Amino acid sequence: MLSKTARSCVLATLLACSALGDPIAFGNPAFAGITFGAPFSIDWFGGDSKQPVTIRLVTGNPAAFNEVATLAASLPADIKPVSWTPTVSDSIRAGQLYALSIEQSGLTNYSPMFGIAASSPASNQVRMAHGAPLPVGTGHYYAYRDVVAPAKRNVDNTGFVVPRSFPFSTGTGIPDSHAYATGTPGISGSGSGTGAMVRGAQATTSPIDNGASGGGARLALVVSTIPHHPPFSAPPPTTPLPFLHTLTRLKTTPREGWRRFQIRSPESIADHMYRMSIMTLLCPSPLRATLNIPRATLLALVHDMAESLVGDITPQDNIPKPEKSRRERETMAYLTSKHLLPLPTSSSAKEAAKMMREAWEEYEAGETAEAVFVHDVDKLELVMQMLEYEREAEGKVDLGEFVGAAGKIRGEEVRGWCAGVLEERRVFWEEVRGREGVVVPTNLWGVGGEGEGKE
Repeated sequence: MLSKTARSCVLATLLACSALGDPIAFGNPAFAGITFGAPFSIDWFGGDSKQPVTIRLVTGNPAAFNEVATLAASLPADIKPVSWTPTVSDSIRAGQLYALSIEQSGLTNYSPMFGIAASSPASNQVRMAHGAPLPVGTGHYYAYRDVVAPAKRNVDNTGFVVPRSFPFSTGTGIPDSHAYATGTPGISGSGSGTGAMVRGAQATTSPIDNGASGGGARLALVVSTIPHHPPFSAPPPTTPLPFLHTLTRLKTTPREGWRRFQIRSPESIADHMYRMSIMTLLCPSPLRATLNIPRATLLALVHDMAESLVGDITPQDNIPKPEKSRRERETMAYLTSKHLLPLPTSSSAKEAAKMMREAWEEYEAGETAEAVFVHDVDKLELVMQMLEYEREAEGKVDLGEFVGAAGKIRGEEVRGWCAGVLEERRVFWEEVRGREGVVVPTNLWGVGGEGEGKE
């Protein structure tokens, strides 16, 4: 039997817990796309609606964050969301990872770590889709992607950047046969008027055998910039070697999501597809009986093949899914065309080209049981790699932004595998907290977040 004093203490504690409810935590579904000069809405949930909150920007090792700035001090908890517009300073700059902290009544919680993108190109450099930086200089044509500011790019129909300061005319590295118009590229526009991107005067028939017009000619320009790549005017090859050489770009192109978090030596597109392919072979028995496993493995092997030329497009590129699909479909048509494969002379090459195109289309549609399974495996592989990089960094990097992919897995069997990975992650962060005094990230499970953002 408790004494009257003890009962009073217990009652007071229960009332306090009831008032507090869930611990205060950030409610943003993701912390991606934060850009200098653009407002970002900060939301939260839980905590005590009657107690003020303080929000800070922090950086450094999650074991011992350093405060960068106080964004809101002693703010009424029910005045939300709060708008924050990042500005460049000595302590806040692009290329650095940050997190937000929210404090209330002595309790502190943190957001996943994130980068802040520049609002305009930060340097006079461009890079190829596989990430190699090149200086910009007059007299050369560059069909490459910007370092920063995807929303500000000058993009032609293939999605590759034409730097604003560059001449865009026949004779600057563009084959004359492609009949590109003379003009000066400006901010992305309709193709007419001063300062707009010149889009007219392409050949009416695409060099790619897919019936497209205009876009194929632009792709021809892109591939013309690749060292040792066969020009569109070359005769059909007698072996598949040109095709196989092109695939090496899958081995050397890093996955962009990890580059954004400054992961050292991030996995390549080929690394990702290889483990996915092995994972399909390990499909659990109940599901295995309903699937064509060799077909699923083929889908895993080709699903990102177009990224050998278009690169790994992420949500930060602000490319709508239909446009991303169009670019990749056009690229798959080129990769499996007579420009890279001996289609006129080899029936096996024709069969292989048809098989790869159809497999890519099946995955893109996402309707067959095999396609659904491989889409799930794609997300599972991402979540596994996320945990592996966090472990490699010994808890100094929180990649919780990618946990959202887990919530998009449709099949029960793959969801079970993913739950095991997320449990491993929970245990890992609990161990880090016990060792270093780190607050465990709020997004340990597959809820919220953009995840891979490609669906």
